[in-house]
Amino acid sequence: MSMNRNGGWRIFVVIMIALFLLMFGICAGLSVARAETMYVTVSEDSYLNGRERPDRHSQALCRFSAGDEVNVLDIQDGWAKLDYGGEAECSFVSLDYLASSPDGPVTMHVAANGRVRVREKPDDNGETVRYVRDGDSVTVSLLFGGWAKTPQGWINTTYLED
Repeated sequence: MSMNRNGGWRIFVVIMIALFLLMFGICAGLSVARAETMYVTVSEDSYLNGRERPDRHSQALCRFSAGDEVNVLDIQDGWAKLDYGGEAECSFVSLDYLASSPDGPVTMHVAANGRVRVREKPDDNGETVRYVRDGDSVTVSLLFGGWAKTPQGWINTTYLED
């Protein structure tokens, strides 16, 4: 009878480990799937530092050249978290030097019934900084997570078309 208890305990532990690995794999897969490809837009004679933290004074971990393709994992407060940082797992770069197209910013048109909010950050709860109207043209430097970055702020891509 004690063998059954020990055997039952071992089976329980194996099942728990399997569930943990399954959940870890699913979560890891989701974060990788969310990564979006962008391009570095510094001048040809310059480079972009990949930093340890989202702060221009933090240590530079790596460098990116004009046209380099990078995978953006997250965006927050004007910084992009990349899945590469030299010997580190990731690094941060300023959004000012990234574009969704290797050719740089693109023009898109607002397609909505009425006005659309331009937000301070890519979030439905972000402060409204201005409005655009149906038919307005906007310059979009990058797209991420259903949001478009313009010089005036962020617009939900639901209201934009090429």
